Amino acid sequence: MKKFLTALGILFLLILIVGGTVVGYIVHQGSGLDTESKNFVDSTVPKIISHWDMAEFDRADDKAVMEKAGFNADQESKLFAWCQKTLGPMTEYKGAEGQALINFSGGKQYLSAQYSVSAAFQNGPAAVNVTLSKDSGEWKIVGFFVSPKTMPR
Repeated sequence: MKKFLTALGILFLLILIVGGTVVGYIVHQGSGLDTESKNFVDSTVPKIISHWDMAEFDRADDKAVMEKAGFNADQESKLFAWCQKTLGPMTEYKGAEGQALINFSGGKQYLSAQYSVSAAFQNGPAAVNVTLSKDSGEWKIVGFFVSPKTMPR
């Protein structure tokens, strides 16, 4: 019985050590991903929303994912025309808040991030919610939702 309890104690200790190592790795990697994804948002989104530039958006989005979600070039064109007409050009970028997320499924790691960008535009303030995915070492936009805080007249 003593050998069994000793073995059980050693097994429990190993589980704690491995679990602590995994948690430490995720926390360390997560903070780096937060910085990396926020830098991507802070450098990319202002270029897109400053004058509702579809070419900048096209450089930063993941076409395959966006099309699977039902967001095609025609809808992109309509969204950007609506934003240009309704909000006008950006007058102030107020920054992004959010974080990167690490998910594990089927033994594979998936990296994503969600940010809410605040900005002022010629015709009023708006929030832009951006969802990112990191694949092959590169962040790409996979979700882009514009919400005016007040509807212009």
